Amino acid sequence: MVLIRWIRAGLTWALFTALVGLMPLWIRLIGVFLGIFPEVGWAQILRDGMLLYFSIAIVAAVSADYYLVEDVKYSKYVRVYMIVIFPAILWFGF
Repeated sequence: MVLIRWIRAGLTWALFTALVGLMPLWIRLIGVFLGIFPEVGWAQILRDGMLLYFSIAIVAAVSADYYLVEDVKYSKYVRVYMIVIFPAILWFGF
C-alpha cells in the first residue's frame, strides 16, 4: 500500500513539474493551434529558452521535495535559502 502511494505521489510530482516547467512550450503550442504563431521548431524552443524554465522547475521541485520529506529539522537560514533565495538565484541568473 505504501508503494502505491509513493508511485502516485511521484507521478503527480512529475505531471505538475512538466506542466509548470514547460508552460512556455504549452503556450506556444496553443498559439500555433489558434493560428497566432506560424510553427514550433527546435530552433525557436532553444532560442526562447523554453528548456531553461523546465530545468528551473525541476531544480526547484527537487529542492522543495527534499526539504519537505527529510526528517531533519533545518534552521531558519537554510529554509530561507532553499525556498526563497536559491530558486531566485537560478531564475535571475539564467
